[in-house]
Amino acid sequence: MTNALLTKEEEYALAISWRDHKDVKAMKKIIASHLPLVHGMAKKFAKFDLEHDDLVQEGAMGLKCALDRFDPDMGNRFSTFARWWVISHMQTFILNNYCIVRGPKGHDAKRRFYRGDRARHASLDMPVGEDGNMAWVDILEGDGPNPEEAAERTIDGERAREIMALALAKLSRRSQDIIRRRVMSDDPVTLEALGEEYGVSRERIRQIEAKALEDLRAALAVKRRRGLVMA
Repeated sequence: MTNALLTKEEEYALAISWRDHKDVKAMKKIIASHLPLVHGMAKKFAKFDLEHDDLVQEGAMGLKCALDRFDPDMGNRFSTFARWWVISHMQTFILNNYCIVRGPKGHDAKRRFYRGDRARHASLDMPVGEDGNMAWVDILEGDGPNPEEAAERTIDGERAREIMALALAKLSRRSQDIIRRRVMSDDPVTLEALGEEYGVSRERIRQIEAKALEDLRAALAVKRRRGLVMA
C-alpha cells in the first residue's frame, strides 16, 4: 500500500467513496497516505518511553475515527481535521499507560509530564468519548466546539498538561479509573459493567462519575481564576 500524498481532488473523491459507499479500499488509501503524519506526531511523545509502534497504532485508530466523522463537503483537508483525533488517541494512551496506571518515574520524568513538554502544543478541545461529540473542555466547562473549531482553539501545551495532570491527580484511583473508562475511552464501559466490577450499583457508579466530573470542572475553574487557562 502506498503512502503517497494525495491531492485535494484525490482525497475528496476517496472520502466521498468511504462516506457514501463504505469503500474499504478508499478508506485504507486515505489512512495509509496520512501515516507519515502519525509517525511524526508519535516522535513528539518519545520522552515518555512508550513504544513508538504502540503510539503509531493509536494514532492510526485516531485517523479512522476522524475519517468516520469527516465531511469532505466542508472543504477542509483531512489532515487538518484528523490531527486532533490522532493527538487525542495518543494522549489518552499515554494517560492510560503512563500517568494513571504507572505514574511518572523519577523527578525528571514527573517534571516532564506535569510541565507537558512532550508536545509543543496541546488542546483541551480534543475529542473524547464514545461518539466524539465531547471534548475535554466540554466536560470541564459545558458546551464546546466541534473538532473543526477545536483545531483553531488550542492553548499552550504546558498549561494544558498541567491542568489535566493536576485535575486527574486529585481524583481517587477508582474515580480515575471510571473517568478513564467511561469518558476518555473510545469504547466506554457501561455503568452496569463497572458496578459489577466494583461490587456496587449502577447508580453508585453514575454518582461517582458525576462527582469526578464536578471535581474536574472545579479544578479548571481554579486554574482559570489564576489566569492559567485562556477564556
